[in-house]
Amino acid sequence: MKLARVWRSCAVWAVIALALPLFVLTARPGFCGEITLLTNSHFVPAFETELRKQVDAWGKLKGVPTRVDFVASGEFNAKMVSEAETKAGHDIVVIKQQQPALFKDSLVDQDALAAELGALHGGWLPIAEQAFVDGHWKSIPFYHQSFPAVYRTDLLKEVGYTREQVHNLTWDQLLEAAKKLHAKGKPVAFAISQTDDADNNLYMLLWSFGGSTVDKDGKVAINSPGTAKAIEYVKEIAKYMPRDVMGWDDAGNNRFMLSGQGSYTFNPPSVWATAEKDVPALKGLLDHAPVPGGPAGRFRTTTAFFLSTWKFKASPLATDLIRFLMQKNNYQAQLEATWGYNQPLGKGFSTLPIWRTNAPLNAYEPVVETLAPMGWPGPAEKGAAAVKAWAMHIVPVMFAKAVTGTPTAEAIRWAENELQQLYR
Repeated sequence: MKLARVWRSCAVWAVIALALPLFVLTARPGFCGEITLLTNSHFVPAFETELRKQVDAWGKLKGVPTRVDFVASGEFNAKMVSEAETKAGHDIVVIKQQQPALFKDSLVDQDALAAELGALHGGWLPIAEQAFVDGHWKSIPFYHQSFPAVYRTDLLKEVGYTREQVHNLTWDQLLEAAKKLHAKGKPVAFAISQTDDADNNLYMLLWSFGGSTVDKDGKVAINSPGTAKAIEYVKEIAKYMPRDVMGWDDAGNNRFMLSGQGSYTFNPPSVWATAEKDVPALKGLLDHAPVPGGPAGRFRTTTAFFLSTWKFKASPLATDLIRFLMQKNNYQAQLEATWGYNQPLGKGFSTLPIWRTNAPLNAYEPVVETLAPMGWPGPAEKGAAAVKAWAMHIVPVMFAKAVTGTPTAEAIRWAENELQQLYR
């Protein structure tokens, strides 16, 4: 590449004299004088502060300018598609769920670094293997965010449930508790709406009753007895939930619990952390528990995040920054900054003190449920369809249709048709 062309691509005419020493050291196609990282905005602002701090520290060590850009979650997917299509953007991007499969042709293979870091962190959890596509690690496992139960200890105790019992509930037992709590005006509730929280809540319930969107080969399997049982269960427990769960956004369950109205829902630890800091009336009254079990087992939905580099921005410096962020001390500081919201994909971090010294985080690590991503148990290669099904909220809409009067079989057939169009 001609030097003048690199200058133009980086748009640094005004400062080229000052940047020249760094530029000469790092010149290559696409290098623009700094290493940049793109990620979604975080529910816990302290994580953004910690991440910027660590990236800045690495930049000072290497003598390289750095920049971290946070994009609202609702805008992030469009930003990713734009960078992949225009072949212009950030050196490192934090992608999630099945996206390593979606963008596999645009991402640098990370086999050596994944092996190095996997050995350092005690091996990777099975959900991290969403980044292993076509025989290669397309991204480095970063962290995951799961959805256990969060509940009021005082209210569950009032209706006869000890902490141990809450931690071992079945869905049928939760229904009985919901009836008692509804009678006290302190209901159980979770989203049955067109929002990501509803997908997280309802997928794990669907799986525990033996239903799933697809089978292990990626064939649509929603039309099953397990799905029908899950729907009938939701129709019953919804009778004891606030009606507005049908219209909740992703903050609906947070407001529900923090208002003092709610007794039990599913969420990462933001509800508990917010109460501890900002809601004196609830301080010390919230705890977390594993998701209830069903006939097919006990599942917990989770969203895994991965550190990736674009082929068009391939940079040894970007790889070095990823390695730096994943050093044990740095990674532990990231986890602690989120109050447990970020969970490790490396097995060795499940024994960190943060999970034991904070009693409400005991249920987070180690995870006793089967952790599962969108599209489970389908293969990663079907990731595009799984992501679309989640984004379209097909499973929550199916449940919502049944709860609002559509016959169960008809709601299932609707979902089956929608999924077949995507997986076709």
